[in-house]
Amino acid sequence: MDNTKLEQFTKQWSTSERVIRLYLNSAIYNRADAQDVLQRVALCAYRKYDEYDASQPFQGWLFGIAKFEVLGYFRNLGRNPEVIDSEISERLADNMEDQSEAISHEDDERRERLEQLLTQLPEKAQELIRMRFFENREYDEIARLLNTNEGAVRTAISRIIAKLRSMAKESMQEAM
Repeated sequence: MDNTKLEQFTKQWSTSERVIRLYLNSAIYNRADAQDVLQRVALCAYRKYDEYDASQPFQGWLFGIAKFEVLGYFRNLGRNPEVIDSEISERLADNMEDQSEAISHEDDERRERLEQLLTQLPEKAQELIRMRFFENREYDEIARLLNTNEGAVRTAISRIIAKLRSMAKESMQEAM
């Protein structure tokens, strides 16, 4: 897969992963098993991304993969009482797929509000948040890049998050 397709896949997966995770957590009793199935869905989707028809919704395609992975999970377990029936699982997937668009819209609105709040922070705080949460850097790596210690980075990020929460709360109260 070339870099452009990899970027497209990563972006689409990151916007859909939450809904797929919700479906798997509702279909599979054991959270660790649900996480394993989520990883199998991601791997399968990555491997088959060249087969994905971009004219169709990506989440719908992922739900198809997730349904098959859940059925495979059930088959491997046999008839375990803590696992729900595969027919119910399919109905759950269909229902979750219908709701996924609304959830995705809510996520977009939250993301926009967060971006607005981030612009109100000092540049240094924005940089820390960007490195930690958008670039997924570890605390020790951020500390090395900024030539400081890991504890200072953790404390600063913790304070920034608290500030963002406070700002969000104020923003919601003003909206009412």
